[in-house]
Amino acid sequence: HVPKVCMQYGCGDINKTNGITYYSMLCLIAGFQQSDGINLDVRFSSDYHPYILFREDKKSEIVVENYNSNQLDSFVENSKIIPLSRLFTYYKRNNLNKTIVLTLDVNSGFKSKFVKNKKRLVSNISFAIDSIVDVFLLDSSIVINSKEILLLEEIKRNIPNAECNLIVESTLEKPALQAQHYNLNGIVVTYKMYNKNKKCIDVMHYNNLKVTVTGVSTTDELLDVYYQYPDYIQTSLSDYLNVIQK
Repeated sequence: HVPKVCMQYGCGDINKTNGITYYSMLCLIAGFQQSDGINLDVRFSSDYHPYILFREDKKSEIVVENYNSNQLDSFVENSKIIPLSRLFTYYKRNNLNKTIVLTLDVNSGFKSKFVKNKKRLVSNISFAIDSIVDVFLLDSSIVINSKEILLLEEIKRNIPNAECNLIVESTLEKPALQAQHYNLNGIVVTYKMYNKNKKCIDVMHYNNLKVTVTGVSTTDELLDVYYQYPDYIQTSLSDYLNVIQK
């Protein structure tokens, strides 16, 4: 099968957006137009509303979790965040048939809470994702990636049609077994991890697990991994089609 290529952070390379404001809906729309889908980092307000977070400069990132949704919505036009509901509204209004990959980064912002109230936090975040996906009827268009197995398990239980993939941080063996045990769809590896073990895609497919390769940042990397046929490739190369066609 041909891999689906998803633009990292919406429209890929910040240096090649052709005048489009990077932190904007136009950027996300451009991402849909030039690829099979987009990959987004999603964080949650203190009252568990999902927001798209752009990661150009981590030092200047808004700590979404420190604000409630009313506060965030009041200055969203001048910030580097967009309500996920705004993107979903555009998606449905234009009858798009593209993949939306949501990378749920819950541990970074909620670190202290995550340790103390893990079950409640998982439940609240899962409910937030379930609710917004249900409202927009997008369960079959959504792919959800996270490092948190309990969160993925909960989301998978609530949204059976959504693809849920475990982000691998070190070795492959344990995460692959965990993904199978919790009935997840697959795993997510970086290009560097894939490059150390190029047979991993075939091995995971043999075990009925899908594979996403992230961090593909050069044309050589893209050509290398594309023809190993993972299920998804996340890249910042907005001109990837020209690379493959050549």
